[in-house]
Amino acid sequence: MMISSDDASIGAIVKGVDLEGVEKVSSLRALTKGGSLKPLTYEPGKPMTVLLGCELASRLKVGPGSKVTLTTPLRGVDRGTPSTAKQSFVVVDCFDSGFFEYDSRLVILDLNAALQFLGRGPEVRWIELRFEDLFISDAMQPVIASALTPFTLVDFAKDVVAIRNGIDKVIEDNLSDNRAKSVQDLQVATLSAQQSLEYSSAAFGPTQRYRIVDWKEMNENLFSALRMQKVVLVLFFLIIVVVAAFNIVGTQLIVARERVKEIATLVALGASKLQLMRVFVVHGFVLGLAGVIVGLVIGRLVVWGIQALDFGLDPQVYLITKLPAVLHWKDVVTIALSSLVVVFLSCVLSSWRATRLNPVDGLRKVV
Repeated sequence: MMISSDDASIGAIVKGVDLEGVEKVSSLRALTKGGSLKPLTYEPGKPMTVLLGCELASRLKVGPGSKVTLTTPLRGVDRGTPSTAKQSFVVVDCFDSGFFEYDSRLVILDLNAALQFLGRGPEVRWIELRFEDLFISDAMQPVIASALTPFTLVDFAKDVVAIRNGIDKVIEDNLSDNRAKSVQDLQVATLSAQQSLEYSSAAFGPTQRYRIVDWKEMNENLFSALRMQKVVLVLFFLIIVVVAAFNIVGTQLIVARERVKEIATLVALGASKLQLMRVFVVHGFVLGLAGVIVGLVIGRLVVWGIQALDFGLDPQVYLITKLPAVLHWKDVVTIALSSLVVVFLSCVLSSWRATRLNPVDGLRKVV
């Protein structure tokens, strides 16, 4: 569909919404500049109104009170008589969702105005649902499908009869002559019936008349990019952790070399290898713990700074208008514990290497 102004013409997506129910499934009203959807209400005999994404309005160089023209080649397509239609609309406001894909393409009409413009009568092609927990959308899809297309016991019985009739027909066609049939012939006929039914319309379950699309599927491109970015970040930070672990091991070994006299003295006084390892493990772990705490504090300050400064991004590149910064304490705890585990293992390795030093060399230095 095309939307035009005096200065530009842009491809757009038109969406008709029920103004009374839209607030139950979206925050559209809060996203508008004026904070109200009442000017969008369709009144027969008066000019139709539209709500544009602010980015789209900027590209069209229009504002509240400006006129735009919508052109569609699909008017009446549901009735088998598609035709091209043009309609003039008055812009009443714009909305800013923070997502460039929507702000640059979406045109919102009152549902009644959209039905009138598209010539579809009372039929709608899209229904939105909203859950309190958005992560249950996958589990709710079968429930919604069964509610839209119920599958009763009568339907089940009809499917069973259809499949049985199909099997009988295929077997009868394969065993039509009167000669005696072997077990192998019966197996071949049964297999043929099975293969025939796999490509027929006889099957259990309701006919899918509706397509159910959740928020993850609608934004698949964005989530694919985020997943790839997450993998890259995990690999990047893994390299940092490995380098840090080698630094800890190297530092501990240097400390052990520098304190070979003290190690020799402790061994001469009867210290065991386990006690020596404990000294180095505690020393390294305390340093690592201090580093983790400092890192957590700096990270929290960085997140706070991003939230306070509100870094802007180019939406044409990043699809979003600002850099989001949200602190998930579960991730913080996981990363902190993982870092401490790496620190501990590094300390154990370096302390084990330290206990393998020859204490005689240290005693010579003492003498």
